[in-house]
Amino acid sequence: MDIRRNRFSLRREQARSERQPQPSMRVTRSKAKELFNLSQHLETQEINPQLSSPLFNGRIPAEIRTQIFRSALVAYPSPDAHRLPHDPVVRYDHDPVPLPEFSKDPTQNTAPDFTLSGHWLRPDNTRPMRINIALLQTCRRVYLEAHAFPLLQKEHVLYLNRGPDSEQLSWSSSRVQEYFTRKLGKPSSVPGVKQYELVRSARLFTQAFWLEDNHRFWGTVNNTPRFDPIERLTITLRRSDWWDWETNSPPIINPFKGRVSLAEMQADMLVEGGNPDFKPEAWGLAFGKMPNLKTLRIEFETSEDQKANMEQIIQWAVKWRFPLANGEFLSTQGRQVEKMSVSHLLENTFTHPPAHLKAALYE
Repeated sequence: MDIRRNRFSLRREQARSERQPQPSMRVTRSKAKELFNLSQHLETQEINPQLSSPLFNGRIPAEIRTQIFRSALVAYPSPDAHRLPHDPVVRYDHDPVPLPEFSKDPTQNTAPDFTLSGHWLRPDNTRPMRINIALLQTCRRVYLEAHAFPLLQKEHVLYLNRGPDSEQLSWSSSRVQEYFTRKLGKPSSVPGVKQYELVRSARLFTQAFWLEDNHRFWGTVNNTPRFDPIERLTITLRRSDWWDWETNSPPIINPFKGRVSLAEMQADMLVEGGNPDFKPEAWGLAFGKMPNLKTLRIEFETSEDQKANMEQIIQWAVKWRFPLANGEFLSTQGRQVEKMSVSHLLENTFTHPPAHLKAALYE
């Protein structure tokens, strides 16, 4: 089967009134009692300037050095991470291709059990992930420059049902808040700053009803200051996340109204400019409660027989404009659609095989 993805970019757009963009966020220090902090301690110690290294003797610009450090501290799949049962064929189009040949003898196929992981495993999403921190152990100067990068760069993935057992948060918005408090409530390497204050990227695997229920997504964003530092947010709706997917009903989505019928969605598609009026607490308004959000990605997945319906949604969605604070908006700003298809054989490993998948992604 194919996983098909259309990618759109939605970023901050200055309002027509030409208001100035928000100032960058400043992390406030916690008043809680601080434990021993290595970076704070090193600031009082003698530091070798490492002038014999090309990283610090001026031969390599500081901006390039920072990029080197960031690249060295990017998360990567652990050797024991979940894998797709066969090597996927990745294409940057949506043209059909023949499926690869696999043995019909089940004893000759060594695919792992994907009965549970099939709901969340993707070519760009696996678990567990690791960060190699050996760079931070090389010298004091490197540590002082790079100690915050692991948290600043990490994408925090929240599974609102159908995720890995150890990471599944169910549908409760309180569990989302608990994630930040329980897993990220400890002091960070930055003096006086909790770990959740350094979160810049998050991805939500969620269902349509969770987005549309104002006690869930809206309530979570509105009542959880832990979302305030986030600059990049991804929302993924899988095939089994749409309303009535079990009966193969057409996918329905409406960030301006919330839960609507197919006819109501199609009527809003015809509104001039593609942006009807928002209802109070519609999920498209929730992004305005995230003061530092710069990039939004929305991924839509559905089966091949819903291709025409999804194409209509995609054509409408590239026109969406979501209001932010200070009169700014998130919009595609005419960016080109990026297509990607991933072909692999999963029918025998999913409880409910998702057939061909298509995703629309907004940035």
